[in-house]
Amino acid sequence: MTARLQVRALEGASYPQPEAERPLDLVRLAHQSHGNAELERELLSLFERQATQLLGQLRTSQSRALQRDLARTLAASARAVGAGGVAVAAQTFEGLADSPVKDKVLASALADLEAAVRAATSAIKTLLA
Repeated sequence: MTARLQVRALEGASYPQPEAERPLDLVRLAHQSHGNAELERELLSLFERQATQLLGQLRTSQSRALQRDLARTLAASARAVGAGGVAVAAQTFEGLADSPVKDKVLASALADLEAAVRAATSAIKTLLA
């Protein structure tokens, strides 16, 4: 079975996603970049900068609608590079920002998202070093 077929087989399998287990899914990243190592490095570098920027905006925004949109953007970017933990945390934050939860609950979700981004960016720095 070729590597491409193995990736397709894994994508179709029903198993717990590695999202909560590792900060980066390198198989997913390789799939997205078609195995181009230079592109992988560029994607990771761009994601690292974007995630940091979006977190800063999430922290300072007073608009739940804007927070929801920022979290949605972060979740999509995270999925694209295999940062599943960030994607899950951003999606959770997005759902909460779109609901009438108390600010304390949203702040806790933001702390979880920040931790996921820290883990992913730390892994990225290690990979890019």
